[in-house]
Order: sequence, then C-alpha cells, then structure tokens
Amino acid sequence: MRRDASTMVEERIARAVEATGLDDLGTDSWRPGLENLLDALDTQAHLSEGGWIVLDGYIQERLCNRLRLVGWTLENPDVRRELVEAPVFVVGMSRTGTTLLHNLLAADPGARSLLKWEALDSIPPPDGAQLDDDPRVGPSIASTEAMYDGAPELRAMHYEAGDGPTECGMLLGQDFRCVDVAGMAHIPAYTDWLFAADAAPAYRYHRLALQVLGWAAPGNWTLKAPYHLMALDALADEYPDASIVVTHRDPTEAVASTCKLVSLGTSSLGEADPLAVARQWVELLGAMTDRLVDFDAPRRPCVARSVLRPPRRTSGRHRRDLPAFGAGLHRRCRHRHARLSGRQPAGQARSGRLFAR
Repeated sequence: MRRDASTMVEERIARAVEATGLDDLGTDSWRPGLENLLDALDTQAHLSEGGWIVLDGYIQERLCNRLRLVGWTLENPDVRRELVEAPVFVVGMSRTGTTLLHNLLAADPGARSLLKWEALDSIPPPDGAQLDDDPRVGPSIASTEAMYDGAPELRAMHYEAGDGPTECGMLLGQDFRCVDVAGMAHIPAYTDWLFAADAAPAYRYHRLALQVLGWAAPGNWTLKAPYHLMALDALADEYPDASIVVTHRDPTEAVASTCKLVSLGTSSLGEADPLAVARQWVELLGAMTDRLVDFDAPRRPCVARSVLRPPRRTSGRHRRDLPAFGAGLHRRCRHRHARLSGRQPAGQARSGRLFAR
C-alpha cells in the first residue's frame, strides 16, 4: 500500500528534531527532494527491512547535520561573509578516476578537502590545527571500516578512508538534490525529478557548508563528485571563479564498472534487477555527458575544463610520484584563476593535510 510522502517526511523531521533539539532547517528547498525520494523508495526500490533501516539512517544523518549547521549559522551570522575563492572541482563520469585524482590534489598541503568525518558531523566547525586529532575522526574511521568489512568487494572497487576526502554529495544530499542515493536503490522516479529540478538551492547550501567548515580550518577548497555533471551551470553560477577538472575513460569501461558498483549497492539493500540497473545508469550517464557537452564554459572565463586520461596501470614508482603530480595540477588551477581574475594566487593554507596514500 502506497504511503503518503508528506507524512513520511514529517515523521523523519520529528525524529531529527528530537535527536538534535533544533527545529530550523533553513529554507524549505530540501522538502521537494525528500518527498520525491521517500515516495520512490516506497514504491520502486523493493527494499528489505534492513535496506529501509540503512536508508532511514542516510536520511536522518543529513537532516540532523542540516539542523545543526543551520542552527550554528543563526548563532554566527558572520560566517556567511566567509569567502570560498577559486575552488577546484573534480568531475567526470563515475568510474573514470575522479577519486584517484581528488586524492592526488588533496596531497597538496595547500589544499583543503571536504573530509568524510566532517561532512555529516559538521558542528562544531573543525579546528584547522587539529584536523588529524578531532574526536570525530576515530568514530568515522571505525564505522567506515566496519562497513567495508561487511562489503569487501565494495572496498576493492571504491574505497574512501574514514579520515580522508569525500564527495560533495555528502553536502548536496543535505538538500536532497543528489543522485548518490540512486547508487543504493533503484529509484528512477526520483532521478527523473532530480534531472528536471533546479539545482541552485543545493549549491547555495553547499557554499554555506563550506563557509562553516572553513571558518576555523581555511584553505584552497579542492572538491569532487562525478554527479556535478548534472548541474554544471548551477555550480558555475554559484562559484564563477571555479576551476573544473574533467576526467575521462573509455565510456564502455566506465559504464560497465558503474553498473557493477550500483548493483552491489542495490542488491545489499533489497531486490536488485541488474538489467534495470543497467538501463537506468546507461541513461543517467548519457544524460550527464550530454550536459557536460552542452556546458556553456566558453562564456565563463574563470572556469577551466581540463580532460585527464588516467593510466590503465600505476607502478610503485608512479605511485610515489603521484602526490607531486596532484600538487602541481592544483597549483596550475590556482595560477590560472589568478591570471584570469587579475588577483594573486592563493597561498598555502594556514593548515594543510597530506593524503599521500
């Protein structure tokens, strides 16, 4: 029996309010996405009982963090004046090396990446001098490793350290305008809504989150999500001085690898039809690529579009060289922005974090 989406939303809001003691989520931009997501999960995803528990947890984490982040912002309104200058965004079709490249760029001590532990536990904002020692780091590592222990194939295909960089979907998902949840459940109605929806509110929230997280831990923001391809115009409108780095791989290999990864996620949470997954993701990835092709970059002089082809193999020697490569590319992005904007390139962050893994 189909449940009412508005009722499901209110139930989850009530739980988040009870958990945080807060009740202000800011603008209502999150509501349409959450209603469409819950309706698709209820009618299309064929979730198991355990799958519902996992995805309810996904929703609650994002609602609770948004409540805390908005609440902190109301108490500290000056944070909205915090600059987010010349961020670097790694995008590209999923399974094309975006995670590898992001980790390389994060190896630059001048880079400031969105860290997995802070993305969904943002308040209080982290102290740049204690990013390694923040008390939230240990629990994030433990929960991440427990997840991978239960899904060794996922660890082999797509590993994110609990104390390492993560994707912008962690922030965009707090406005419930992010396709990452479609990697865990077959919800074509939600992805159809998402492609037609205005992405601007999600990127406004994204900026606010970066302002908060950078309040006491500033740096040159270096960010990543393949699914930025869905909304490059909205991204560039919010960050007109951004540098966008696009990865590339043979699309037949990338699509096949994506379908395998999504099948792993969906099958762990409910009934999974590999053919349905393949049909949906061939369409999704094709639409994202079309949006990249149509992206109006020539009229955005501060947006760099670089295409990188990752090597098929990486030797031990190459691995040792990769951090220097990442730092060099990051510096080139900063200097390109300085040349086009007429400003001096940003210097080293007051605090840096080295991810040479």
